[in-house]
Amino acid sequence: MGFFAQDEDKLCKIFVSDHLTPDNMEFQCGDVPYCLSSGGSVKIQEDTMVRVKIVEAKVDATEIFCIGEG
Repeated sequence: MGFFAQDEDKLCKIFVSDHLTPDNMEFQCGDVPYCLSSGGSVKIQEDTMVRVKIVEAKVDATEIFCIGEG
């Protein structure tokens, strides 16, 4: 589980695994899946801007794919 993100210029795809998100974030599945902090103050869903740290990157001829830490 985790979520996919994309940089503002849409040059690379970023996957953030739930293993690399803070311990207080919990994945909620449903019609619109999202991650919610234990206090409910932070909700990550589609079109939410997040800051991630890139921990691994793969570059090939047509795309850039990264693993991020939230």
